[in-house]
Amino acid sequence: MAKKDTFEELTKNAMKIYDRLKEKAGQVVDETKRIAQLAKLKNGLEKTEQLLGARCYILIKKNKITVTDTEIKEYAEDIDELKCKIEQLESGNIFCKKCNTANPSTAKFCASCGKEL
Repeated sequence: MAKKDTFEELTKNAMKIYDRLKEKAGQVVDETKRIAQLAKLKNGLEKTEQLLGARCYILIKKNKITVTDTEIKEYAEDIDELKCKIEQLESGNIFCKKCNTANPSTAKFCASCGKEL
């Protein structure tokens, strides 16, 4: 009879452990879902902010909105500068560091100011 009681006690303890593990696993799943939903929302917010910024930049360039904030003007100028640099690199030309003139990639000297490239 003692063996049967011991086996039943072990079974009960095993079931308690199983129930606790099941509960913890459920909590982990719920937390993982929450974290994934939070990441999705943050990603959506970031994309929306980027779209808003892009739209504002377009409106600034078209003079459809007046910007008095110096920092915003500087951002718009930074975007212009970056776009220019991208265009320069995509063109395959060499640009003079002195006068910023585009020169063929085979040029040794700037066609505008004569500076060595």
